[in-house]
Amino acid sequence: MGRITIRQKVWLPLVSILLILALLEGGAALLLKVGGDQSSSGVRFEVQEVWNHGGNSFHKPDPTLAWVAKPGFTGGEIRINQLGFRGGEVTSPKPEGVYRIVLLGNSVTFGYGVSEEATYGAVLSRDLNAQRTQFTDGTEKQIEVINAGVIGYTSWQGRLLLERSMAILEPDLIVVTFGYNDHHSAVESDAERYVNPHYHAVLNAFRQRSLYKYIHRLRGHQDPKLRTEPVARVSLSEFKDNLLAIQTQAAEVGADCLFISPALREGLPLVENFSAIDFADRRVWMRQIDFAIGCLGMEYKDQLLGHFIKSGSIDSFCEIDENFSNLIELTRQYPDLPIFHYLVAQCCRVKGVEEGIAPKLAEAGRLDQERTELTAYFDTMRELACTNQISLVDITNAFSQSVEDSLFLDVIHPTAKGHRLIADLLAERIVPVINRR
Repeated sequence: MGRITIRQKVWLPLVSILLILALLEGGAALLLKVGGDQSSSGVRFEVQEVWNHGGNSFHKPDPTLAWVAKPGFTGGEIRINQLGFRGGEVTSPKPEGVYRIVLLGNSVTFGYGVSEEATYGAVLSRDLNAQRTQFTDGTEKQIEVINAGVIGYTSWQGRLLLERSMAILEPDLIVVTFGYNDHHSAVESDAERYVNPHYHAVLNAFRQRSLYKYIHRLRGHQDPKLRTEPVARVSLSEFKDNLLAIQTQAAEVGADCLFISPALREGLPLVENFSAIDFADRRVWMRQIDFAIGCLGMEYKDQLLGHFIKSGSIDSFCEIDENFSNLIELTRQYPDLPIFHYLVAQCCRVKGVEEGIAPKLAEAGRLDQERTELTAYFDTMRELACTNQISLVDITNAFSQSVEDSLFLDVIHPTAKGHRLIADLLAERIVPVINRR
């Protein structure tokens, strides 16, 4: 009998392991087939396909933050500096005599839909510098406001972005607004998907194997890919942890921290998140706006999207009798979806059926589960403020007390007038903070 070579010593155990894994995979596949493989009934949408803004022309993929703005990008009214933030270049290290305010947030902070000069960060910078306030030692303050808002960001991404950028930004004050994107539905939370991208890529491949699915079934765990219901990109508990972590980061470098709650336009149901639509044979998770377009006809896609996403007119859609009758029937078939009740109210308005407007608007508001879910994030901020864990400027209430639609481009994004209001409310709170320095 010949001697076993070194190559055989290496390959024989490896081949044996592969054969054992193949047998286990085959056995798991058979057991899943007998017991029923539930993977086909999982949620079928992906967070990166729905809410990932990496496809924007001024964004690029990032291994830990999912996406960031492209340094040096210029196009239209958007200018991105070399740090990846909207606006002019940032001097590092920070010059003497400069009081630096960093705005951390999402598309509201970034200034979606308005020019750079109209964002509340730019307005705030002009207003504070115009006041020529002084430090306690009598030297004049020069205020610098850095807009570190990124479209689509959650508090989880903002927390990591600040951690990455803190040393170069050297903030004296950090102003933070998150919450809207945090509540969005996803197959996996931000932390699950992006906490370790290299591990995640390997795991995604292994998840397709029957052995992985069967082990999870035995352990009683629900794999994110096999969930039958979506989760929030950032849960309420994670949201709270992220806000407190941001405040801790600020304190560690001697910076003050101020949080602002997002504003929401009143009267319009939120229809972009995923809702459970129960059909005769299955439950499907769809965006209400997409489901409504599918029910009413693709020829109305631009009008419906334009109304809910861009505050465009819907009158021509409502003037069509067939649409009115279809909507009434849809409210009977899907009584829990606010979008159809709201559209019936708009048809009543256009057609002069006054008695039908208020009841249907009230019903749409009562059923607006997404707004209820989102409000819970705002309430979390208020609870932290009430216990003195954070300092909060309640933009939500300030905007809700205004009846002006001119403050909003859509449900969440302010117009230039809305940005001006935010800047005014912030300046009232920031000036005393600056004067303590």
